[in-house]
Amino acid sequence: MSKDLEFVHKYRRGEIKLGETWGSEIIDKWWLYKQNFTVLLGNSGSGKTTLITYMCLLQSIRQGKKTLVWSSENSRLELIVMCVNAILDADLRHIPAEQVSDAYDKVNEYMDFVESHTPTSVYGIMAAADKRLTEDYHAIIIDPWSSLKKDTEKGKYKSSYDYNYDALTDLRQWRDNKGVALYLCVHPNTDAKRRRHKEDHQYADQVSPPNAADVEHGGMFENRADDMIVVHRYKQDANDWNITKIWTAKIKSHMTGGKENPIEIPIEGTFDGKRFHFGGVDILQRAINDKWSNDIGEEITAY
Repeated sequence: MSKDLEFVHKYRRGEIKLGETWGSEIIDKWWLYKQNFTVLLGNSGSGKTTLITYMCLLQSIRQGKKTLVWSSENSRLELIVMCVNAILDADLRHIPAEQVSDAYDKVNEYMDFVESHTPTSVYGIMAAADKRLTEDYHAIIIDPWSSLKKDTEKGKYKSSYDYNYDALTDLRQWRDNKGVALYLCVHPNTDAKRRRHKEDHQYADQVSPPNAADVEHGGMFENRADDMIVVHRYKQDANDWNITKIWTAKIKSHMTGGKENPIEIPIEGTFDGKRFHFGGVDILQRAINDKWSNDIGEEITAY
């Protein structure tokens, strides 16, 4: 009981580690950076890989540490180009070679993109990451779950459901031991992809956002995750195709910051092909100014 009381008093004194800012009050009100297990749900082409890679680049700059990215359905080279464009805030095709090389060096300093050509299991990723992750890393992205194969030994005599549940449990425990932020991208089931808004909706006849229960293999992902983020983009809308809408479907610890946002109030980020802006705020530039230009060197905490 003494340890329990010590925790209570630490919380009273504000000594419990809280989630940290992304750089915009519009995001931070609902979703904060935490070193926990976060599942991102979104349809193919919704922009979840782009979003979380961008957010981890930003947070790598803030933390002064690297992100390990394992993505089998998105080209490693294209993700690197996306990050270089983000650092430059320009299309690198129109920038002098020297500046592009400098931006690439910055990306390479903070992002570690794994070459992924051979199908592997989540256990294979964990084993490979064990050899790669050091105290210089703060996060890992696994993208997506559906591309992972079943481990022959771990899956022996198990149904697909039991295997996936056990694998998620093992992944969660592995993250706890590593102490890094883990972001896992997942897709909704086929039925969710068919679901469209009604005729009286702003986005009539367009595919509607999935909800937490729509994940392939069921609710186990929401159950195992600390936080669950839904990402959606009306990619065929003539006006809003470049707006990424975000819902915090699950925030396990309200004590450390963040909460579930209402369905009718999504977090909205506008992507101009280089950077995201939330409420007009260039969150990457804010991180760059804080850490590179001014060299503050202080811990950035949430608003």
